[in-house]
Amino acid sequence: MPVCQSCNKEWTWKQSITNLRNICPYCGTKQFLTEQSRRWNGISTLIPIIFIFFFNLIIDMSITTVFIVALIVSFVTIAIQPLFMELSNEKKPVGR
Repeated sequence: MPVCQSCNKEWTWKQSITNLRNICPYCGTKQFLTEQSRRWNGISTLIPIIFIFFFNLIIDMSITTVFIVALIVSFVTIAIQPLFMELSNEKKPVGR
């Protein structure tokens, strides 16, 4: 779970999911995702899309099934993202 770099308090899963602006619920400091965390976010969003695409090619699912699988995979992806969040006090560009 993410830990605020200013007050060193760990956020709960619910706080991590609902806190879209990454402001610490304890001290009010703006927090930023680390480079590694942003990369994981991108990869964890891309993998389910690729998975659904190839799974559909192999099994030839109906549109309804694709939609249901996409919803399930999306919810699981969103649910596990806080487990891999790392926070920083300063925003750094990716790849620099």
